Amino acid sequence: MLKQKQQEKDDIQIQKFWNMFKQLHLNITLAEALVLMPKYQKMLKALLSNKEKLQELANTPLNENCSAVILKKLPEKLGDPGKFLIPCGFSELKCKALADLGASINLMPLSVWRKLGLPDLIPTQMTLELANRAICTPNGIARDVFISVGGRDKSQTEKLMRIIVLREIVAADKKKKWAANNLSGEKE
Repeated sequence: MLKQKQQEKDDIQIQKFWNMFKQLHLNITLAEALVLMPKYQKMLKALLSNKEKLQELANTPLNENCSAVILKKLPEKLGDPGKFLIPCGFSELKCKALADLGASINLMPLSVWRKLGLPDLIPTQMTLELANRAICTPNGIARDVFISVGGRDKSQTEKLMRIIVLREIVAADKKKKWAANNLSGEKE
């Protein structure tokens, strides 16, 4: 009698699983499915053979992360943090670096590069069109530059830091000259 009740419980759980499984939609290509098939087969076999875990998975309590989506109560949207300054130390020069979140390429005037005493540049044939439609030819590219942040040297090996060093351009416009001087750290 007890065995029969257990069998009925198991049959109900298996039926629930198959109903959930039939509703499951996977958006992957056939090639990806073939590559992942042994992994899914192993997972399904483990699920079917371990029926106690099926009972645990049947009811999932909602926590604050899940209920926010269901109740359509999303967190308040905050403004763009923009730019911030990071104190940096290079051999004989102490400065504050302007960090812009989301920049994939960082530009630096050649005079600043030389003042910092950083390693040689890798030559490049690229030309860049800046936001003001000025076309610049960089002297080179630097990768894996060691910098001192907070008193410790760290290499940007995980995330390559691409710095393109531009030739200094003599600006006819006083405003452009002021901007170029401020970038290189020179006084007017």
